[in-house]
Amino acid sequence: MVYFNDNIMYAFIHTGTVGFNDGKHMTNFIRYLFGAKTGRHVVNENTRFNVASENMKDFYYTEDPFEGYHRFLRSIDKTKYKEYANDVFYVPFVAKDRDGIVVSNFLKKRENGDLEVTLQVDGEYVFETLVTAAGGENKLENIFKKILEGIETVTPYTSITGKARMEHEKFIHTEIERLYPTSPILSISHADQHDTHPDYHIHRLYRRG
Repeated sequence: MVYFNDNIMYAFIHTGTVGFNDGKHMTNFIRYLFGAKTGRHVVNENTRFNVASENMKDFYYTEDPFEGYHRFLRSIDKTKYKEYANDVFYVPFVAKDRDGIVVSNFLKKRENGDLEVTLQVDGEYVFETLVTAAGGENKLENIFKKILEGIETVTPYTSITGKARMEHEKFIHTEIERLYPTSPILSISHADQHDTHPDYHIHRLYRRG
């Protein structure tokens, strides 16, 4: 699902759903989601900007990955792993706020005014999804230019923190649930995997219907 107007472009790109082989597999996956020092997800200075929500209620920064991991693990029965599944969404966006500030997690504006798309893992697939939704590459570029009209710089999402970032996060998580309802028991964003999975994405863990 991709939608846009003169001020925003959000894409919610579903990349698939998978289950678990056993309880250990599920436990390790949850550990990975929280970034509690696994081989695939090493804690770094950006892990504290990942946002989680349990049962789509409170949203919080995962400032303490180990505490979040152990507390959440106690809330589920790992022996019933067959009842659970997980999915992933890429969410590239560019958005202009009320003050005219444009924020994006994948689009840059060079000094000469040219636009640069910074999608890495599966970037070609994600970009082609945007192109198809817009009706062609030229039309997609025109959408970007319309949003950026009169704007000199694009603020990278990596520089947004606190309440401002949380507002973006709440919108993205809840919009995914509106478009692809599963009533997840855990929805968590990853913006800290620069080495292995650098593009911003969201994981959801939920009970099978």
